[in-house]
Amino acid sequence: MYNIVQELINNVLKHSEAQNAVILLKEDKRTLKIVITDDGKGFDPKKVKNKDGIGINQIEARVFMLKGIMNIESEIDGGTRIEINLPILDITKLPNPDLPVL
Repeated sequence: MYNIVQELINNVLKHSEAQNAVILLKEDKRTLKIVITDDGKGFDPKKVKNKDGIGINQIEARVFMLKGIMNIESEIDGGTRIEINLPILDITKLPNPDLPVL
């Protein structure tokens, strides 16, 4: 999760040319919601997903690995909103709750 947020912030700083950005982290009904919005130059999400770069593709792979979902809303000159929802594990229901969760 840390790496996901770190990469999203890096993308805002590196690519968006935004004046403002907001990061929201919220727990709701056993789900961690991460929302990052900016007022930057935006992009076409379909074109970025087809690139060979590691940014968005790496984020999506990590979200998938954590059994989450990711939604990207962006348009040229209209800013970007990325929402990620990750399930929160109930460690008391794991086979051995005394072991650390990686």
